[in-house]
Amino acid sequence: MFIDGELIEENDSVYEFTFYNKQIPKIQTGTELNRTLLMVSAIISLLGIGTGIVVLKKKKQENN
Repeated sequence: MFIDGELIEENDSVYEFTFYNKQIPKIQTGTELNRTLLMVSAIISLLGIGTGIVVLKKKKQENN
């Protein structure tokens, strides 16, 4: 019987083995999508605010 690539010997039907802490590979969870969505939302918001300021300035100039 092999565990983690090492041969384990049987002694009176009792198996003895030691596991060492190993780093588990990092699993990508798709967090990049959230960053992209945040950036797109921020850009759209800034464009909306800029457009609103321009429209209000034009209205103010027309009223004067």
